[in-house]
Amino acid sequence: MDVEIVRFPTTNLAVIEHHGSPLLEHQTVNKLIKWRQENNLFDNEKYRCYGIHYTNPAITHLEQHHVDFAISIDKPIAKNPYGIVSKTIPAPPLCQST
Repeated sequence: MDVEIVRFPTTNLAVIEHHGSPLLEHQTVNKLIKWRQENNLFDNEKYRCYGIHYTNPAITHLEQHHVDFAISIDKPIAKNPYGIVSKTIPAPPLCQST
């Protein structure tokens, strides 16, 4: 196995949160897709997609399952009917030897 260490920059996100059954995640993702289309965020290189899982659906009760579906963005998010909100993936701190 090859390991590559990369620096991941602070990334601003447009996020929709999914709580509940993994079988219904597609309904949540469809809302994010519709919002993305309405905001003309079509460039997949610029507006990258992320799934941020807080729980493991294989061992978590359905009602406690939580995942964020996200798109990297470069502009503020206006109030919207889909429940899309702003979140950030922070850049990890750099380690230094002393």
